[in-house]
Amino acid sequence: MLPTNLGKKALSPSRDRVLDTVPLVVDENQVAPFTFYWNGAVRLGMRYDHELYGLMHEVSLYARLDAYQMGCEMLAQGLPVLITASRQRYALWLNLRNPAATQQELKIFEPKACRSS
Repeated sequence: MLPTNLGKKALSPSRDRVLDTVPLVVDENQVAPFTFYWNGAVRLGMRYDHELYGLMHEVSLYARLDAYQMGCEMLAQGLPVLITASRQRYALWLNLRNPAATQQELKIFEPKACRSS
Protein backbone atom coordinates (compact mmCIF):
# COMPACT_ATOMS: atom_id res chain seq x y z
CA MET A 1 0.00 0.00 0.00
CA LEU A 2 1.34 3.47 -0.93
CA PRO A 3 1.54 6.19 1.74
CA THR A 4 -1.27 8.75 1.51
CA ASN A 5 1.04 11.75 1.96
CA LEU A 6 3.24 10.88 -1.02
CA GLY A 7 4.34 14.12 -2.69
CA LYS A 8 3.15 16.26 0.22
CA LYS A 9 6.13 15.76 2.50
CA ALA A 10 7.84 19.04 3.42
CA LEU A 11 11.52 19.45 2.72
CA SER A 12 13.81 19.02 5.68
CA PRO A 13 15.48 22.16 7.07
CA SER A 14 18.91 21.03 5.84
CA ARG A 15 17.55 20.51 2.30
CA ASP A 16 15.90 23.97 2.37
CA ARG A 17 19.26 25.58 3.13
CA VAL A 18 20.88 23.77 0.19
CA LEU A 19 18.15 25.03 -2.17
CA ASP A 20 18.73 28.60 -0.94
CA THR A 21 22.36 28.43 -2.12
CA VAL A 22 21.67 26.98 -5.58
CA PRO A 23 20.27 29.30 -8.27
CA LEU A 24 17.21 28.19 -10.18
CA VAL A 25 17.88 27.75 -13.91
CA VAL A 26 14.91 28.02 -16.28
CA ASP A 27 14.44 28.04 -20.03
CA GLU A 28 14.23 31.62 -21.31
CA ASN A 29 11.10 30.67 -23.27
CA GLN A 30 9.28 30.28 -19.93
CA VAL A 31 9.65 33.93 -18.89
CA ALA A 32 7.78 37.07 -19.93
CA PRO A 33 10.21 39.89 -20.84
CA PHE A 34 9.50 43.62 -20.41
CA THR A 35 11.42 46.89 -20.22
CA PHE A 36 11.23 49.35 -17.33
CA TYR A 37 12.76 52.61 -16.14
CA TRP A 38 15.24 52.29 -13.24
CA ASN A 39 17.83 54.77 -11.96
CA GLY A 40 17.73 57.03 -15.02
CA ALA A 41 17.83 54.35 -17.73
CA VAL A 42 15.65 51.79 -19.47
CA ARG A 43 16.38 48.26 -18.23
CA LEU A 44 15.38 44.79 -19.33
CA GLY A 45 13.17 42.85 -16.95
CA MET A 46 11.21 39.63 -16.93
CA ARG A 47 8.42 37.98 -15.00
CA TYR A 48 8.62 34.39 -13.84
CA ASP A 49 6.43 32.58 -11.33
CA HIS A 50 4.67 35.80 -10.19
CA GLU A 51 8.00 37.53 -9.47
CA LEU A 52 9.71 40.44 -11.25
CA TYR A 53 13.41 40.35 -12.15
CA GLY A 54 15.92 42.78 -13.65
CA LEU A 55 18.79 41.68 -15.88
CA MET A 56 22.12 41.93 -14.09
CA HIS A 57 24.54 40.04 -16.27
CA GLU A 58 24.67 37.79 -19.31
CA VAL A 59 27.32 35.38 -20.57
CA SER A 60 27.77 33.31 -23.70
CA LEU A 61 26.38 29.84 -23.99
CA TYR A 62 29.88 28.46 -23.48
CA ALA A 63 30.30 30.18 -20.09
CA ARG A 64 27.62 28.15 -18.33
CA LEU A 65 29.80 27.43 -15.30
CA ASP A 66 30.65 31.12 -14.94
CA ALA A 67 26.96 32.01 -14.89
CA TYR A 68 26.23 29.33 -12.33
CA GLN A 69 29.15 30.39 -10.12
CA MET A 70 28.04 34.05 -10.27
CA GLY A 71 24.53 32.96 -9.31
CA CYS A 72 25.81 30.99 -6.33
CA GLU A 73 27.95 33.93 -5.17
CA MET A 74 25.02 36.33 -5.45
CA LEU A 75 22.79 33.99 -3.45
CA ALA A 76 25.50 33.71 -0.81
CA GLN A 77 25.42 37.53 -0.55
CA GLY A 78 21.67 37.41 0.04
CA LEU A 79 20.70 38.50 -3.48
CA PRO A 80 17.81 36.42 -4.86
CA VAL A 81 18.71 35.51 -8.44
CA LEU A 82 17.42 33.33 -11.21
CA ILE A 83 19.34 32.14 -14.28
CA THR A 84 17.72 31.79 -17.68
CA ALA A 85 19.15 29.68 -20.47
CA SER A 86 18.61 30.17 -24.19
CA ARG A 87 20.36 29.05 -27.36
CA GLN A 88 22.50 32.22 -27.31
CA ARG A 89 23.21 32.98 -23.64
CA TYR A 90 22.83 32.47 -19.93
CA ALA A 91 21.39 35.47 -18.10
CA LEU A 92 21.40 36.33 -14.39
CA TRP A 93 18.32 38.12 -13.12
CA LEU A 94 17.85 39.84 -9.75
CA ASN A 95 14.48 39.68 -7.99
CA LEU A 96 13.25 43.29 -7.97
CA ARG A 97 11.05 42.85 -4.90
CA ASN A 98 14.07 42.33 -2.68
CA PRO A 99 15.22 45.52 -0.86
CA ALA A 100 18.83 44.72 -1.82
CA ALA A 101 17.87 45.20 -5.49
CA THR A 102 17.96 48.98 -5.09
CA GLN A 103 21.66 48.74 -4.25
CA GLN A 104 22.58 46.74 -7.37
CA GLU A 105 23.46 47.91 -10.85
CA LEU A 106 21.21 46.45 -13.51
CA LYS A 107 22.19 46.16 -17.15
CA ILE A 108 21.05 49.01 -19.39
CA PHE A 109 18.69 47.97 -22.18
CA GLU A 110 20.24 48.58 -25.61
CA PRO A 111 17.84 47.79 -28.45
CA LYS A 112 19.40 46.10 -31.44
CA ALA A 113 19.90 48.50 -34.33
CA CYS A 114 17.49 48.10 -37.21
CA ARG A 115 19.01 47.58 -40.62
CA SER A 116 17.58 49.70 -43.37
CA SER A 117 17.07 48.11 -46.77
